[in-house]
Amino acid sequence: MRRSRRRRDEQRVSDILAAITKVKEWSNHLPHEADYYRAAVLRELTVIGEAAANMSQVFKASHPDIAWSEVIAFRNLAVHHYWDVAWPMCEDIVHSDLPDLARHLDASDFAATRTFGDDQTEVEDNAAIAALEHLKRSSRTNAGVCGARTARGKSCQNPVGSCPHHTH
Repeated sequence: MRRSRRRRDEQRVSDILAAITKVKEWSNHLPHEADYYRAAVLRELTVIGEAAANMSQVFKASHPDIAWSEVIAFRNLAVHHYWDVAWPMCEDIVHSDLPDLARHLDASDFAATRTFGDDQTEVEDNAAIAALEHLKRSSRTNAGVCGARTARGKSCQNPVGSCPHHTH
């Protein structure tokens, strides 16, 4: 398995908020006694714990109101000692801890801000906007360059339309 590059804190915050949103939605619409519901919730709780475990120390220190060690400890329990996970513990996390965690992270500087109207939900994701800006900048610097993979596995730097190894 290929290892991806390190994700930024704002991406991890987005992952946590997305997982919380899924769990909240499922809690409102699915039978809580169903195995598939419990498995899905447990998976999202481990996503939250994994994202928390990989947050930078600077971010964690700037959010002392979040019990980072408890979030991470639950993830470790669920992954490495799955037989010790009792469903009432998960329910308690879903109903007591996740709403607080979402509130604290929604208040962070780069968290997705959500405005709920009568018929419309507007989502402005600052991390996504930053990624789009980065793509715009990188496409300007590489404008007119082929970029295709050569036989040696490198990126072709010839101007578009003048590559000897392929046609456009």
